[in-house]
Amino acid sequence: MRSTRAICAVTIAVIAFICSTGCLEAPRTEVKRNVLIVLWDAARARNLSVYGYGRSTTPYLQEFAESSAVFTQARSQTSYTLPSVVTILTSTFPEVHGAYWEKMKEKNDFVCYTPDAGSERYVQEILSSRDFWSVAIVGNRMLKNAKQLSDSFDTYRVLGGWKNTQAVTDLAISSIRKLRESSWLLYVHYIDPHSPFDPPEPYRTEFFSPKNGNEPIEGDVRAFNDGAKEWDERDINGHRDMYDGELSYLDAEFKRLMEALRASGVLDDTIVFVIADHGEAIGEHDDWLHGSVYEECIHIPMIVRFPNGQYAGEYDFLVETMDIGPTILREQGLEIPENFGGHPLQEQISRQWQRKVSYSRYFAKSAFVFSDGYKLICYGDECRGGLEVFDLNTDPLELRNLANLKPDLAQRMRAEAFQWKSNHVVFDVETSALDGASLADDAEALRALGYLD
Repeated sequence: MRSTRAICAVTIAVIAFICSTGCLEAPRTEVKRNVLIVLWDAARARNLSVYGYGRSTTPYLQEFAESSAVFTQARSQTSYTLPSVVTILTSTFPEVHGAYWEKMKEKNDFVCYTPDAGSERYVQEILSSRDFWSVAIVGNRMLKNAKQLSDSFDTYRVLGGWKNTQAVTDLAISSIRKLRESSWLLYVHYIDPHSPFDPPEPYRTEFFSPKNGNEPIEGDVRAFNDGAKEWDERDINGHRDMYDGELSYLDAEFKRLMEALRASGVLDDTIVFVIADHGEAIGEHDDWLHGSVYEECIHIPMIVRFPNGQYAGEYDFLVETMDIGPTILREQGLEIPENFGGHPLQEQISRQWQRKVSYSRYFAKSAFVFSDGYKLICYGDECRGGLEVFDLNTDPLELRNLANLKPDLAQRMRAEAFQWKSNHVVFDVETSALDGASLADDAEALRALGYLD
């Protein structure tokens, strides 16, 4: 007669074999969890105290993170809003979903493209088909005329005005209260800390003081990008002071939102994401907005509070905004569509799957961050316009380009990057243009946000 230990050993071996073959998977039970996605527009990870910043810019977020999964190596797949938001909600690269602002015949004439609406391509559509209510409260006017994006929600509200953070919080809290008896997905898009930086008191002077000699930047920072205005260290420091004040203000508003969620009694039945669509440059690499794929523009916060604080801890492997959709569906016990390109964070936390390359793109600039900490930036198709190589382990600010110092490494990374891209990024854009009547409004919104002259 076999011993109990021997029987257990054989049983474990059989289970391990079955799991490794992938031939048998236990059926998942659908469990309805509310979903709250809170997006901080243009929030870069390096200026958040929860990511080790020297200033206490986000004290509440740091408290929130104690019961959350904090991902230290999260990247956005692009560094401007519309394609980034659609990537978050469709789990597809911008090259696939096609949500771009494309310049047309004349300067400042733009049209918005969004994904084919013929099937459930947004995560909120999948949940809506299972009796969830989907609501979007949006503070960024750039998303006003993205019709197919708005149509993918049951309720889609874009607020007017500028710096409407308090109103966004108020509407989000009202939505949570109204939806108390339902299952829901709520997308809350704060315009802060997007430039121009103008936090209200007491946040405006929390970090900035005229006594330190720094200068707050009045007006449009694009003058620095265009070379029409010179800048010095005082401009950088003053601009950073104001940016940090914006973060502190938003942190307080986020606290107000989370306290309302807790008071509603559904916090532990809700998965909460705190993310950004992209980062922001504050003079780094001669940039004053977010027109690059350097780390200040694509390295973003990603903090996820799973129901009941599951998976709380800090994780340093590569994750992407594309992973949000699959994570939501996995938490509900739902199948993940084949067209979703991301992977559930739950599987990455348990080391069932790990990312080798994180990919981002801003027009003709592409970035490939490798899991060993090296990064390749390509200019133009297949790097025909040049390339840069950085070791983020020793050079997180990307100050030392290794491309000429280590040409063999640069060419190997280039070959690996484009082999990876050919296997993972499929160009499959099916687009439909918006009504031309919306173009003037779109251009006005872009101009207000600093995208247009």
